[in-house]
Amino acid sequence: MIIDAHCHQWNLALGRHAWLDAPDAGPLRRTFDRADHYAASHGLPLDGTVCVQAEESAAELAWLRRPRTSPGVPVLGVVAAVDLCGPQLGAYVESFGDRESATAHGIVPVVGVRDSRMLATGPRPAPSTMALLAARGLTVDLLVPDPGRLGAAVDLVAAHPANSFVLDHLPQVSAPARTAAAHRAALGALAELPNLTVKVSGLRASPDSHGEPLRRLLAAAFGVFGPRRLMYGSDWPVSTPGRAPAASVDTLREHLPDLTGTEQDAFWHRTARTAYGLSPGPDAQDRHRHPGHLPPHTEDGPEAP
Repeated sequence: MIIDAHCHQWNLALGRHAWLDAPDAGPLRRTFDRADHYAASHGLPLDGTVCVQAEESAAELAWLRRPRTSPGVPVLGVVAAVDLCGPQLGAYVESFGDRESATAHGIVPVVGVRDSRMLATGPRPAPSTMALLAARGLTVDLLVPDPGRLGAAVDLVAAHPANSFVLDHLPQVSAPARTAAAHRAALGALAELPNLTVKVSGLRASPDSHGEPLRRLLAAAFGVFGPRRLMYGSDWPVSTPGRAPAASVDTLREHLPDLTGTEQDAFWHRTARTAYGLSPGPDAQDRHRHPGHLPPHTEDGPEAP
């Protein structure tokens, strides 16, 4: 069983996504919806997914949360794109409603928020904002624009111990170093923060993504965090252009350290359930098979949103 804790869907009829203006974003300049994800995930034992909104839009958020009306991988929760320093944030968060009520009415609940600009350029959220998010049980996803900003993420998480944070795209933030000792030192500050969990997501099919460097990174990450603070995410379709999410699963299965059955369960689905407070998806079914049949892929895409 797998929960994909980080995929994207967007609807270009509901608003422009500025990041798609990047020169290498051509294959992504179209709408990606639940049917696309369902088709792409064939071969995976997916119990559900967490959909991370790629650009702030109230209309698109409502579209992401729409009731399920056709077969597909259940969307268990949405991480809403927000401006954490915006004057209307409080009212916007209130509009998300209660997750239990949403689930009861077949609407996908908002389980977290993310401000992709926060660690790159913007001011820090006010303490009152962080208190509101904690009170509503909303996890804060962190997108670190480059490894040099990792310290800013550490400072933010340490300053708000009542909030739950998730660090996106560990393979992109902590580029594999030359030694296991260097890996462990780089991850140590993050591991000391008990209110942080980490996504092994955004894995790119590039020379730096495979082989011994990835094996060392994963060994160090599991050594300092443990499987109960690490979770899988595909970053579909951004980090998987032209290939199925199963390719990243194949790569991770090949390079993960030796794990017990309980530890594998934590990494592949239980950590995501805990981090986001997920309920089981409707009509979850083991309809996929092990994806070992898929070929490798070597094409890179634009930087993950």
